[in-house]
Amino acid sequence: MYEDPRVSSAIGFVPQGIGADLIATLEGFSREELDRYALESQRRAARATQEGRFCSIIPVRNEAGEVILAHDEHIRPNTTLEGLAALKPAFARIGETHFDAIALAKYP
Repeated sequence: MYEDPRVSSAIGFVPQGIGADLIATLEGFSREELDRYALESQRRAARATQEGRFCSIIPVRNEAGEVILAHDEHIRPNTTLEGLAALKPAFARIGETHFDAIALAKYP
């Protein structure tokens, strides 16, 4: 649904990643600066997990009562600056298709 530019435009939908990418571009953050920030974020999340700081997260259960989510599944404690630098931009294609225009129209 949100891949359809007409629907996205009509409701002003801007995916979080597109918004973040656009803000970084408009504010002049470099890829290296963002990679360093991401690396530190991953390190902090890993440390917080090891220290038990997320113990207050309440598990999410499905209709059958099975736990389907009990912790952040995307913490990558082995993240490196080199690994981040090797990643291709995640939102370039969809940003170029229509979401950048929607974001700029909504937040000039």
